[in-house]
Amino acid sequence: MKQIDIKAHYYDLLDDYLKDYPNSNEKEFIKNEIDFYEDFVKEFEEMPFEKLYDNEYSKEKQLIEYKKYLNYFKDKLRTLHKSETLVNDVNKITDNNILQWYGSKSELIELTKALIENGNLKGKQEDIFNTIQKIFNIKLNNIDQAITKFNSRNQENETKFLDSLKSSLSKYIKTKLEKNR
Repeated sequence: MKQIDIKAHYYDLLDDYLKDYPNSNEKEFIKNEIDFYEDFVKEFEEMPFEKLYDNEYSKEKQLIEYKKYLNYFKDKLRTLHKSETLVNDVNKITDNNILQWYGSKSELIELTKALIENGNLKGKQEDIFNTIQKIFNIKLNNIDQAITKFNSRNQENETKFLDSLKSSLSKYIKTKLEKNR
């Protein structure tokens, strides 16, 4: 077994699986692969030690490669599960439609982009903005164009909305502190 780029090979295997089983999905594919690799690893682990070194490409190296695959598929399944959970949570929120955005669309874009750049929202930018639109039941048009406009603002005004948020929060904190004195 030669060294293979697991991530690239994963997508090749997934494509083949979905062609062979068109009514299936990525989650079923991953579970199938995990079962396969777990069985294979178990078989190797039960093998007598001296048999692990009986050929040119040792079975020990093959076992290590298969364990890498197994770990990759388990990580993929966890990631997929987290994504499904997030989508379900977003769907619950949008079904109840309890959140409303009262600011401008460009303010929501500025806030979301700041959270992405700060590392507080992880994922593909497009997916994040799609989720934000669902949460607030709002259509954000020309997101990239709005972000470009932020970049062209002058230094005093480059984070207009974020600056107003900071100011509002500071004012709230000062008011609370004064009331508690």
